[in-house]
Amino acid sequence: MKRLIISGIFLIIFILVTVRPGFSISPQPRYYTVKKGDCLIILEKKCGVPWKKIKEANDLTGDTIYPGQKLLIPWGGIWYTVRKGDFLIALERKYGVSWREIKEANGLTSDTIYPGQKLFIPGTKETLEIEISEEKLPRVEEGIYHTVKEGETIYRIALNYGKDRGLTEKEMEKEIMEANNISDPTKLKPAEKLFIPGAKKVLEIEISPELVTKEEISSLPPPPELEEEKSIFSWPVEGEIIEYFGEEGIEWIGIAVPEGEIVVAPAKGIVLERIFLQGYGETLVIEHRQEGLYTCYFHLLDYLVEKDAQVEKGQPIAKVGMSGTVDVPCLRFQVRKIGSEDKTVNPLDYLP
Repeated sequence: MKRLIISGIFLIIFILVTVRPGFSISPQPRYYTVKKGDCLIILEKKCGVPWKKIKEANDLTGDTIYPGQKLLIPWGGIWYTVRKGDFLIALERKYGVSWREIKEANGLTSDTIYPGQKLFIPGTKETLEIEISEEKLPRVEEGIYHTVKEGETIYRIALNYGKDRGLTEKEMEKEIMEANNISDPTKLKPAEKLFIPGAKKVLEIEISPELVTKEEISSLPPPPELEEEKSIFSWPVEGEIIEYFGEEGIEWIGIAVPEGEIVVAPAKGIVLERIFLQGYGETLVIEHRQEGLYTCYFHLLDYLVEKDAQVEKGQPIAKVGMSGTVDVPCLRFQVRKIGSEDKTVNPLDYLP
């Protein structure tokens, strides 16, 4: 009987902890619907998970995926134990992972997290120590979260909330920046959540032009100097364009070039992958981090660089071929944006 009572107590404690709002005990499953132009290598970059793990998680027998196909995307990351004073924005700034991604990965229903709670941090490899100043950092119940809107600045937000608390804009601005670990107030982005210490309710930030002081204007970064527009890439090969981006859903440009012709890197980058893809043949993918783009080269004959190699602009990287599904020797050249906005873009917009 005593053993049953003890077991019952532990069960009650477990239920009380796990039903706490926003509690997470395992990463939530996530799915991705394949779009036209996607391939496993693209999904690796987009989702931050090795393409082989995506293939394994979905029991794929080949490397081909199809538009409309729903794929399970496994999470990659680490577990973090929440400490007193932690909040989602602090985790975002320390790990470089959006607080929305952390919330989604853990199936959280609110923005509140609790000491002792285990959170899965996607896309990270090691647990980091988050430095917290107990005197300066307010607890979650001592303030509110303000969602930044287009045109709002730290100064304007501080002016509104400071007035509501009887503080000057400078005093309020300092509190907001310390609470959110902000070192550069000019890098505030729309949709970002700011913890406003001491605030009781969310305020609408409405400031008429006459209330914008010279101090705020002087704190803004200087406007960029107008420069002559320059092309980001050079041509990977020289030849006749036989396929244009956007025509009948085409997501690349096709350049007719004799078989064996040398393909050169259009800009400095790192070789992300070299792989044979069904329909696309021998494929090379290069990441151009500085430009926020990566380039794909289809139907190659041979590779001239290894995976993970760093290449310079104009360096030979491959030879034109006819691998995959293609009628004539050619290079199909594709450009994609890196990150959450991953999508194909017109290569001609980046070429001279």
